[in-house]
Amino acid sequence: MNHGANVAGLVPAERDNATARILAWAGVSAPAVRAAQPLARFDARLDATVDEDATRARPAPVTPAAGHRSTGAVPCGSASRSAP
Repeated sequence: MNHGANVAGLVPAERDNATARILAWAGVSAPAVRAAQPLARFDARLDATVDEDATRARPAPVTPAAGHRSTGAVPCGSASRSAP
């Protein structure tokens, strides 16, 4: 999967075309892919399935600075002012 593309989810004809285009872009021939062997044997600790949602980076929550008391007041310039 790359940039949200899910080649495996395509219908067979589109999947074959997409795979051929990806291999051509990478400069790899289809016979080389079929003949490929793993570089290392299976390791259950390293090859475990990863929960992508759980490992996705998320922004840190916004918290007030230490010693700062929130008054609930709106910061200057961000609220509309009432007419005099």
